[in-house]
Amino acid sequence: MPVFLLVSTLPSAGADALEDLLMPRVEASKLSDERANAAWRMVVEAFHRNDMEKAVELGKAFMSSDLKTSAYQLLGVKVMLGLAGGADSGSMFVSRADNEEKKKLEEERASITERYQELATIYRDADARINLLTSNRTRPVQQGSTNHLECLRCARLMEDAKSGMDALKRPVEENKKKMARLEEKAKSGMKPQTLELLDMLIAADEIEAAFAIANTYIRTAGNDLDIARKQQDVVRLREVGDKAAKVMALLQEEIKDLVAGKKYWEAWAKTGQFLDRVGQLNHDEELLKMVRSRTALDPLGVRKKMIEGEESHRLIKQHAAVDFTRAWQDFVVFESAYPDHPGRKELELHIATAKARSLDAILSQLDFDFQDVQRRFNPAKLSAYATETASGGGAAAASSSQKLLDLGLAPADVRLVHSKLQGMNAAVGMVEKIGVPQDRMVRLTEIKTTLAALATLLQ
Repeated sequence: MPVFLLVSTLPSAGADALEDLLMPRVEASKLSDERANAAWRMVVEAFHRNDMEKAVELGKAFMSSDLKTSAYQLLGVKVMLGLAGGADSGSMFVSRADNEEKKKLEEERASITERYQELATIYRDADARINLLTSNRTRPVQQGSTNHLECLRCARLMEDAKSGMDALKRPVEENKKKMARLEEKAKSGMKPQTLELLDMLIAADEIEAAFAIANTYIRTAGNDLDIARKQQDVVRLREVGDKAAKVMALLQEEIKDLVAGKKYWEAWAKTGQFLDRVGQLNHDEELLKMVRSRTALDPLGVRKKMIEGEESHRLIKQHAAVDFTRAWQDFVVFESAYPDHPGRKELELHIATAKARSLDAILSQLDFDFQDVQRRFNPAKLSAYATETASGGGAAAASSSQKLLDLGLAPADVRLVHSKLQGMNAAVGMVEKIGVPQDRMVRLTEIKTTLAALATLLQ
């Protein structure tokens, strides 16, 4: 029977492995944590409402946080910030070379600005010095005087500074033009990134997010044929998504009583049958795909409970090998938690087998120890003594020491026999607690009676 049960479970285990392997894995949100998902939904909702100010605020907070986000969420917020005008300059560049060029232009612009500020400071200081010496240019200075020479020096400084600042205007304009070209290139790169993002969102069943982003692109970047086509797909998928939600509601209605009754395997089987019916009655591949992907998200936690049940089954089976009493206690809880587990009967048999093996081992050791004790006495006299004691005869008339000698026990064996009798009494108590099969009860009663009599002698 154990062999048959083991073999009969193999196809089922193989089927589960194949099912897990082939199950749609589009639930990209599982790559992110719940905090990231909540923050993502807030950004999407702001875009859906066309609240660009709030969308930018939430988007920047999302990008600067330590959330565990998925790839499509990161790209999604990045694109949405770009569409809303809230992206940092150059953050939408798709080329590393463009990013490097942007950094060089920013460094060049900073250097020009710094030099311009230095020259402006020189100009202001020299102008202020002249104003001080001439009372704001209302009082002339004597030619050749110290103040006159100082004014001439400051005038030269102002002239040189102004020439320097004028010379910087051209590189500033060139820098602005180059940066503008880069930013225009980044803006044009929004389209492929947006199209890529829309595909990712559709694959992840994030239809509402795709709808919001497509609408925002059309509003901010203008009409674009490719985006418009993708928007049509999104609108159609949105309608399919509404129908998929209704189909999922029907599925949950069908299995909710089974889930409430903890019949997870039956609920999972019924889910498979339901999906088969959807496939037979429906000719829209997108709807079937969407329903299957949403089923894979395990909205009622059926699959999660099945996995927990399998792990519990495995642990109980392990415990049975070393502590079948604990295994049985765990099995009682397991049976209540997973009443329709396909391996429930097999596990019960496994524990029962472990119990039988343990009982046989104890009884075998008890028999061995009992034979060893018997060998140390005169067998015929010991048997007569046990019979006399069991019938309530007057076996206790002689002293214990004399009785031991009469039964043939050597004085040197008294301590050893006493120790063995204690161990055997403990083993008998354990066997009785476990439960003794009827075919072993007679033998156990005989051992127990003799042990009690001998224990009296050894007191």
